[in-house]
Amino acid sequence: MKCARCGAEIKSGCMYCSVCGYEVRIVPDYNVLEEELLADILDQENHKKYTQAAERQRGNHVSGNGERAEKEGRAVKQEVNGKHPVKSHSQTEEKHKKKSRLTMIVGLASTGAVLACIAMFGVMSYNNKHSFTYQFNQGLAAEASGNYTGALDYLERAKKIEPDNLDVRFEMADVYLALEQENNAVAILREIIELDSSSKKAYKELITLYEEEGDYEAIFSLYETAESDGIRSLFSDYLVAEPQFSKKSGSYEGNLKISLTSVDQANIYYTLDGTSPEKYGKLYSEPIELKGEGEYEIQAVCENEKGFCSDVVANTYTIAYTAPDRPTLLPGSGTYEGEGQMITIQVPAGCNAYYIWNNGEDSSAWGRSEVLSHCTMYIEPIPMAPGNNILEVFTVSPNGKISKSVKGNYIYNQ
Repeated sequence: MKCARCGAEIKSGCMYCSVCGYEVRIVPDYNVLEEELLADILDQENHKKYTQAAERQRGNHVSGNGERAEKEGRAVKQEVNGKHPVKSHSQTEEKHKKKSRLTMIVGLASTGAVLACIAMFGVMSYNNKHSFTYQFNQGLAAEASGNYTGALDYLERAKKIEPDNLDVRFEMADVYLALEQENNAVAILREIIELDSSSKKAYKELITLYEEEGDYEAIFSLYETAESDGIRSLFSDYLVAEPQFSKKSGSYEGNLKISLTSVDQANIYYTLDGTSPEKYGKLYSEPIELKGEGEYEIQAVCENEKGFCSDVVANTYTIAYTAPDRPTLLPGSGTYEGEGQMITIQVPAGCNAYYIWNNGEDSSAWGRSEVLSHCTMYIEPIPMAPGNNILEVFTVSPNGKISKSVKGNYIYNQ
């Protein structure tokens, strides 16, 4: 079938021309029968006129105006006979039969046309119900008109037809936002990311929603799903670099001062007791001092002005002091005579020396406290004691570590 307006071919079942949009009108072609029916109606009308004229003629004859009535009758008869001759009774009956058949045919044709229209509308309705394009476009139209509930109905049907389609989901998210149903919008955008992990549009819209809700944990959780640098770059405003430590984890022989810095100029929080710096951290302001032997763990985190935190970094430091070098005795062990014999102790730089004469205890296990309580601090040369004596000397470092002792046996005869 072709369009009555533009002549384009119209597909079967379509009610509108796909080219110009003109409505298809189904008009049965019964022109011949209609013309016969019209002619029959005209014959009956002319016969009626002739009969009325004859009656007037008879009436006028009675009243004395016969001549005029006769003329009128002849005129009418001439008019009727000239156009449509009066038919016989058999001809009139035949016409009535034709009229009845025509009426029946027209009725059947009309009924058929109605049934055809119903069938066509049914086909069109079925096609529309299963057409993604139709349902999607109807959803857009409903959304544009503010009918958000209707829009969701159409879009849901479109999604069922094409379950992997992303466009329909973006439109659904917009409708949910218009209805102030943010949770549903978030769920739809999450579906999009599951279908297409490279969808920057879905990530951007989710980040915006989480930012508006102040749900920064959700933003971090969303960041962890990012599979490419392009997606991760969308989180640049929300990411904070981890703190930098001035010294690496490891073992050290002396006390330490650890400095922490942030490349983002963010605040730094730290703990030394193993607890979370995000919850229990102390604000960093100056280098952290680690004093004394032992193991120390520093946990630190950076937090920017928006409240976003970096990853927590933990460094472990082990401080194990080394014993200082042993002192040197001058002169060494030996036998000496003469007045004023003195013993000088050479002490390693930065350390102190402590001495004791004729120690009767085992000093191999002595620590700093034992040395300080039993010995005398060396300040100046020590006079030799007369007789046979043993001098024992220790070096004590600034960190309290002691050296192994040095012993000298002095026999002094004055």
